[in-house]
Amino acid sequence: MYSKHWRMYSNSSLALVVFINFLRLSCIHSQSRDIFDRDACPPSENAQALRLFERGLKEKGLERKKLFAEAAKLNEDCYEAHFQLGLIYVREQEARLAKYRLEQVMRLCPDYSPYTWFWLGNIYYGEGRYTESIEMLKKVVGYKGEKAAFDDKDFFEAQKLLKQAEAMVDLTRNRVAFEPRPVEDICTEQDEYLAMLSPDNSRMFFTRKVPAPGTAVGYKEIFMEAQNNNWHFDRGRPMPAPFNTVFNNGASFMTADEKYLYFVMCENNEVSKCDIYYTKRDGPGWDVINRPPGINSEVWDSQPTLSYDGQTMIFSSTRKGGLGGADLWVSQRRSDGSWETPQNLGPVINSPENDLMPFLHTDGKTLYFSSKGHKGLGGYDIFYSRKGENGQWGPPVNIGAPINTEGDELGFFVSLDGTRAFFTSDKLAGGKGGRDVFTFPLYEAARPEQVRLIKGRLEADNNNPDADVVLKNLSSREASLVRVDREDGRFVAVVKADDDYLLTVRKQGAAFSSQLISASDTTPLVPEVKLEQKQLKKGEAYRLNDIYFATNSATLTPKAMFTIQAFAEFLKENPDVRVAIHGHTDNVGNDNDNLTLSRQRARAVYDALLDQGIPPQRLQHEGFGESRPIADNTTPEGRAKNRRTEFVIL
Repeated sequence: MYSKHWRMYSNSSLALVVFINFLRLSCIHSQSRDIFDRDACPPSENAQALRLFERGLKEKGLERKKLFAEAAKLNEDCYEAHFQLGLIYVREQEARLAKYRLEQVMRLCPDYSPYTWFWLGNIYYGEGRYTESIEMLKKVVGYKGEKAAFDDKDFFEAQKLLKQAEAMVDLTRNRVAFEPRPVEDICTEQDEYLAMLSPDNSRMFFTRKVPAPGTAVGYKEIFMEAQNNNWHFDRGRPMPAPFNTVFNNGASFMTADEKYLYFVMCENNEVSKCDIYYTKRDGPGWDVINRPPGINSEVWDSQPTLSYDGQTMIFSSTRKGGLGGADLWVSQRRSDGSWETPQNLGPVINSPENDLMPFLHTDGKTLYFSSKGHKGLGGYDIFYSRKGENGQWGPPVNIGAPINTEGDELGFFVSLDGTRAFFTSDKLAGGKGGRDVFTFPLYEAARPEQVRLIKGRLEADNNNPDADVVLKNLSSREASLVRVDREDGRFVAVVKADDDYLLTVRKQGAAFSSQLISASDTTPLVPEVKLEQKQLKKGEAYRLNDIYFATNSATLTPKAMFTIQAFAEFLKENPDVRVAIHGHTDNVGNDNDNLTLSRQRARAVYDALLDQGIPPQRLQHEGFGESRPIADNTTPEGRAKNRRTEFVIL
């Protein structure tokens, strides 16, 4: 099914683009009307050659070709015969002979027919002579409107090929870095394709085609999952039920919380009956398969990609209302789990031809896809678009040669940090056999915005995580709510890589809990964040995370002030709360020194809160040195937990 699906939109290579129009040469109408201008040049002077030419116009088949050939042999300057022979060789797909005859026409009477330029433009393109192709095709485009002899379909083809030729000149002149290699172990002697990384890059999903003797098609497509160990993937294993049970599955996308997996399944494995499905994680396995309400139509719907939080879906569809062929569509998820009516992404993204295989990066602002209709090198090229501040997608940018070729480039996606790109090919050297998944370092200009993915959990005393989690950019001071799963408290968020952020818990009557996300930690995947939703209780101690001091000092670091400022805001929102700041150390060093240091650090936090406008009557401070450990001081991890600052409700 997916092999058929792949072929449906991939067998369009322009290896010799000169032949793309040969099968539709009937547009020349088999001489049913004049396609040349008898007045463009004086007729050939050899009367006998002209008589042979005129006789040839009235004949068909081999006799026609024979008479034109005799005329051209009798008089090498008989451009009329050269032109007709050129058209015959075009029809016979003899590009070399067609070029020779049409170049003779250009030498003798260049304005004799626009089809001289048209076919030479095609032939030069197929030979990679793009500058000469552009010269010919511009003549064709400029000719439109002067005379009605030129067929509209051919004029459209000339416009299209001119656009491609200009792109070839631009893109091949400025070649980008490209060093592809197959993804080891995932790639085998079998076909592997329709691959996709999970947003956190922890696993790759793909389809592997294996022999299946005795079946109608002789093969079977298996939906696979492989684990990523520092960019070394294992060979992969078949996805468990409900996958790989009835029809073939693939073209998948997992949300960052790992709870939902969206994929494509085609009824009876027929391409025309492809729909998007999803399933929800159920413990170690997956729940039943469902269609996302509101997404699918009565025609081909496929290749979903989602925002990291699963609230936006972009997919490809041939449904009504598009701009031509398959278009990219977008839908937003409602609070009840259904989806809004999909909207076409519009003429900036979609073209009159097929636009396929979208990939929305975790940054939410960079969209990659394959298209035949935008200015490209031929076949399906990879493009990327940036979302502007106004929420609109910008003009697609061709990712460039030699990544794009005159063939088809499909199935493109990028790692979380934006440095690694992947796509499927059966053309590149070094493959293991058939279609393989290749990876290469993505050049900087085509990378997405640098972001960090935060995965966390809100832990509630009553196992009912109903507090809000607020994410605050500490540079812009902008704050937003993070969507929290009310069943298990899990949440995900994406932040800019070069800014500091603070996550805080907000709920009336809940204690202050926060976590600093520091830009100094450059890992794209933030270690799992744990926030606590605890009820405020008199006498209870609550830890203040990320209160850092200079080594053996009571001087607060600048980053510690972020947490202190947020804690001060909490106290202002809860004016009846009085707290005591307690300082604690590990057992390294002298007991008295540790006690003194803990008191000085507690006082430093106390003073900082006063500076934030908290009245002194609401605050106390005390240090306890190493006397109240909460973990084993014999391990580095335990000592780190014991070095802490707490607040106690008074």
